[in-house]
Amino acid sequence: MQRNEFTGRTPQEAKRRALSFWYQNHDRLDLSLAQFFAACRSVSAPEQTTIVFTCAERASGRSAA
Repeated sequence: MQRNEFTGRTPQEAKRRALSFWYQNHDRLDLSLAQFFAACRSVSAPEQTTIVFTCAERASGRSAA
């Protein structure tokens, strides 16, 4: 299982970091943006927000369309 945490001082900063990760890795993850954020959970603390993404690695590549 893969676990990534994206932390920011605001929810927007944490979301920008998560979005940047998805953009750089969406081919490897084989997830749409909606699927990626559906697999994320948000944890808020005073003056900090963390988005946690946990996903099992996919063994195969994208299927041909």
